[in-house]
Amino acid sequence: MKNSDKDSGYMPKWIYVSVAIVFASFLIYYFLLSALASLRWVENANQVYASNISSKTPADPSLFFDSAFISMQKQISNIKAKLKMAEDDSIGLSINLADSSANLEITGVRVHTARINSFKVSRAIRGMEHQALANLLSQPFIISESVSTIAKEPILVKKAPRDSIEAAQTDIIPDSSTIVPVFYSLNFSNGIRLVVLQDIDQSNTGSLNRFWFLLKYRYAQTTNALKDVIRFRVPAYFPTIRITISEADAKIIYRALPVKGNVVIFL
Repeated sequence: MKNSDKDSGYMPKWIYVSVAIVFASFLIYYFLLSALASLRWVENANQVYASNISSKTPADPSLFFDSAFISMQKQISNIKAKLKMAEDDSIGLSINLADSSANLEITGVRVHTARINSFKVSRAIRGMEHQALANLLSQPFIISESVSTIAKEPILVKKAPRDSIEAAQTDIIPDSSTIVPVFYSLNFSNGIRLVVLQDIDQSNTGSLNRFWFLLKYRYAQTTNALKDVIRFRVPAYFPTIRITISEADAKIIYRALPVKGNVVIFL
């Protein structure tokens, strides 16, 4: 009977148990390093962005914990960032999570306003010291890369007419983004990322499209993290701010912003 088990490819139970233990150990190791990456990012961010304000420490250190002082710091930082963005003649994006608005601005003048229906901010950003966070947000974020489900500039394809009659009847191939859900990620030079999702209905198609976009987004992050984990290195961490707005607003904002545009964020 034992010989027949061996011949049929039978594997001892301890092998399955060993594989399960190794796999579980790797998962624990991966999540521990991922958590360490978040903590390390907060620590480094506090050091980098708090170093420029050490000379501006108020006479009373307790002010750092005063809600009115913290609110004033946030307002001042936002004004500084907007003034810096206004120096550029191109369109910039100002996101105000406090009043749930996203505004396109040119030299400080608001040209379009979108309502933010929902948002989520990484705990790492929330976990920064108030002074360091205020300093971080006092400068516009510069877009270094973007990943989107729609084209930056829509292309209309026309068939060349043979005469004036045919020209009047020429069909135009419509912009494909009118049927493609609008999801995109704006990656900033400081490592922070802004994910913009169009507000979808509760249909299975809309939910599935958003699921696949977020799955691809997280898959890319996880793949890069695994490469570091396998090499026994703490993976890179990219704090994320995610907002949900209407389809029309998401499309307008993405196509209005320059490739290396500026984004100001107020928490």
